[in-house]
Amino acid sequence: MKIPAFLHRFSSPKIFHQSTGRFVPWLLAGFLATAIIGIYQGLWVAPPDYEQGESYRIIYVHVPAAWLSMFVYMVMAVSSAIFLIWRIKLADVIALASAPLGAAFTALALATGSIWGKPMWGTWWQWDARLTSELVLLFLYLGYIALRAAIEDRQAASRAGAVLALVGVVNIPIIHYSVEWWNTLHQGSTITRFDKPAMAPEMLWPLLLMAISFKLLFFSGTFIAARGENLRREAHSGWARAAASFRMGFGPLLLVIASLVYVGWQASQPATLAVMSDEITVRGTVQNLVKQENETHFVLQSEDTQTAVYFAGKASRYLIEGKGAEVQGTLKDDHLQASRVVGMNLNDYSDYLLASFLLALLTALFIVFYPLQQERNGHRAVRLRGLLD
Repeated sequence: MKIPAFLHRFSSPKIFHQSTGRFVPWLLAGFLATAIIGIYQGLWVAPPDYEQGESYRIIYVHVPAAWLSMFVYMVMAVSSAIFLIWRIKLADVIALASAPLGAAFTALALATGSIWGKPMWGTWWQWDARLTSELVLLFLYLGYIALRAAIEDRQAASRAGAVLALVGVVNIPIIHYSVEWWNTLHQGSTITRFDKPAMAPEMLWPLLLMAISFKLLFFSGTFIAARGENLRREAHSGWARAAASFRMGFGPLLLVIASLVYVGWQASQPATLAVMSDEITVRGTVQNLVKQENETHFVLQSEDTQTAVYFAGKASRYLIEGKGAEVQGTLKDDHLQASRVVGMNLNDYSDYLLASFLLALLTALFIVFYPLQQERNGHRAVRLRGLLD
């Protein structure tokens, strides 16, 4: 089987190093832009869920991490297949560079899923099909990394790792279809349904933005780590010695990450009363609910305050006496004229949200700084080879 021309050209270590040096900063810029917009939209703009309340916002880190855990493994498996079939060294470099990042995404998916499961299921862990197969995926990543490190001969390690990566592919469809094949606590597919996603657009778009952000972060980290491994393997060549004198600068990244921490912390503190232009948003418990054909009115009990609410329209079936609600509208003399009424779970999930987004931040830091350390190791190997020669 003949290798495609574009793949043959890009598989050149020199061309790969030069190309990634140009577009990795753009990938990181795209990651930061989509992450900031996605976090803002997901934590501030998207409405609360009627049943899960604010806790569902963990979806904006949990689901992209779970998607990436499977996507990265497929990248690793395809790269391993290319290495075994065409003996392209760079494919093996990509597989090796992506494995720790895939393990990080898988660990994040498991951790945030556990945090989400505690308030929703009442337990931190349940041995159902989706969770167990995702845990197996983490073990596959760790096994691949350990196998590569345990074999001293690089060629033998590459072949053994490639075989393990390909064997482990069988777990990917098990993870994806586990909620359909077995009875499980984990909810079914809401995004990839054939008819239409079972999510409101204002909830769905932030999720897709965060998925794009995580994917850009993965490619950025993988290419940076691969650059370092590439330099280490090609330390004897002249182009590597010339390339080792140039390093990409990522100083501004720290400032942007600090801003993401602030945004996540602020958004994890839901306010009971928020000013929004000429309207206000109030949360509380529904009392004295009266639903009519074209009008709904009730009393919203919020801490020590009672607010009469009038809504010109038929309220949602999720607006229930004694349950929580979020009301947005204009304050009149004796009542709140509502423009939007949403039934919701009023339980305080701010600690769960904060923990999930802090774990996501730590994962992002690892996926950035681990590859940077690998690139530094590559530069160090080239300089050492130059001294020895």
